[in-house]
Amino acid sequence: MKNAILIIDVKEIIVQLNEKQLKQFYNKPVIFKPTNGKTSYYINNGVYPSKDWDDREIESYSRSFTVFPTGEAAQLAVDIQKAKNKVRYRIAELNEGWAPDFTDNTTKYNIIIENNNSLNLSTSIVVKVLPSYMYLKTRDLADQLIKEMPKELKLILSE
Repeated sequence: MKNAILIIDVKEIIVQLNEKQLKQFYNKPVIFKPTNGKTSYYINNGVYPSKDWDDREIESYSRSFTVFPTGEAAQLAVDIQKAKNKVRYRIAELNEGWAPDFTDNTTKYNIIIENNNSLNLSTSIVVKVLPSYMYLKTRDLADQLIKEMPKELKLILSE
């Protein structure tokens, strides 16, 4: 029996999924364009008021704000951003001015989330897979961050 390779155009598949299916598939908020007369939610300074849209507002608001179909999706986006800010600030404190240099051969430490939703330590030398601010100088610092901020790390790494 021969193995077959199936090549799928991902854009074509995504177009065929509706909004609810996309949200379930990615398990994160689906950013969309509001429609006339439908209530949607947008983020403005960390608040997500609802809004009934009219045609003239749709274009300007969709370009100015991130718009969500539900208040829960908007709140999740706010929570993720807050977690990113907290983790970024804490890593900067722990690293005490150190920044990763991917042109040298030193080990850099970062945190990953496993399929079972557990946090684990990973290392890199020259390959950058996360934003630079997500790398720590030592294994001990990475372990400390996992102990201090598991909820925030899981939220941003499972995004």
